[in-house]
Amino acid sequence: MQTISIRTARPADVPALHSAIDTVAREGRWLGAAQAHPVEEMADFIRGLLQAGEPTIVAVDPDAPQTIVGWCDIAHCSPASRRHCGRLGMGLLPDWRGHGLGRRLLQIALDQADALRFSRVELDVVTDNTAAIALYERMGFVREGVKAGAWRLNDVTRDILQMARRNPGLE
Repeated sequence: MQTISIRTARPADVPALHSAIDTVAREGRWLGAAQAHPVEEMADFIRGLLQAGEPTIVAVDPDAPQTIVGWCDIAHCSPASRRHCGRLGMGLLPDWRGHGLGRRLLQIALDQADALRFSRVELDVVTDNTAAIALYERMGFVREGVKAGAWRLNDVTRDILQMARRNPGLE
């Protein structure tokens, strides 16, 4: 695999990030939507993450610098009673899976979350995404529960596994 550029997202990345998320969403297997949110909504979300200094990491194709091949972000949860928690979102374009890139993105985002004193990072993942679940477990996430039949897209229903990584030293 080529050397990949991993860095903090920039506002100018929004169109490429939108394209990457849309590609993964249209697979209809991994994300909770059939397509990416409108680019304007995504721009607002990314701008908010960047303004808050929250982890917003992208992987850029070295042969096509305008192409984002993966992303990982951790956003503070709301309301105030959950501000110590972060919500993880991540994904990779199909050709870039299985090469350790997800682990690299996730490690950078988690290191930043620790520096921001998130004491808990949580996520939802469909139960048949065994590669992602294995990655999350290797990175310290534990299984907390299953929401049976909670994911439904294109007439397919699946279970969602809830996972979290706690950092007791930050509690």
